[in-house]
Amino acid sequence: MARRIEIVVNPASGSKLATSLAEQHVRPLLLSSLGSTSSEDVRIRQTESAADGVRIGSEIAHDWHNSDTEDGSALDLVLIGGDGTTHELLNGLYLSQSDGEVSQRGGKSSLQIRLAIVPGGTANALYSAMYPSDWTQEVQHQVATANTIEDLSTSVLEVMLKSVRSLASSISSKTEQLAALPLMLNHLESGDDEQWLISHLVTSHALHAAILHDADTPEMRAQHKGIERFKAAAQMNATRWTHGSVTLRAGGGD
Repeated sequence: MARRIEIVVNPASGSKLATSLAEQHVRPLLLSSLGSTSSEDVRIRQTESAADGVRIGSEIAHDWHNSDTEDGSALDLVLIGGDGTTHELLNGLYLSQSDGEVSQRGGKSSLQIRLAIVPGGTANALYSAMYPSDWTQEVQHQVATANTIEDLSTSVLEVMLKSVRSLASSISSKTEQLAALPLMLNHLESGDDEQWLISHLVTSHALHAAILHDADTPEMRAQHKGIERFKAAAQMNATRWTHGSVTLRAGGGD
């Protein structure tokens, strides 16, 4: 089976440039790295609703485990969206939806992923951590205020495509040029309910979690451009106090 690369697009994220970026820039770049002219070799999947990245991730993992791709080969994947879509996709890829166990579908070994990110969201914290000297406030502002990709300068597009170019270079040269992405497996309990979640940044808590919760609504997205909605949500929570308690338990070795 010919190598296939998956592109996952959140068309509603950020400035809504993800679909155009995928079709006009990312797919052609990846096809070139494969030495292919067939669009079938680079598949584009789009999220259709909130949290839909989980479904897409699960489908991609299922397709990979049931394909005739050589065991041990990595799944090459590009995500065009924000941190929330990345979080959803990783959980869909790695966690079973039925019992919360790390997925081991089919007869293959565990899924190995080579992931490239295109910062199409609002805050894009992961991308900022990957390229801190390139993903500057000026670049972020240009991306946040763009209405079409034609509004983006060549230099800004190059910054946005740095991760994809690294993946493309690894594919064409057949050498590993990517860095490892640490993941955290979180076990959440509430009464008799429990849930497993993978985090690729941090597990939000307290004020930070409240800001993310209040900022991620259709109303806030419509009223505030870019990261301004996070600032507005912070003001909403600045004087909101919540009483609670925490229990600290020593680890087994203590």
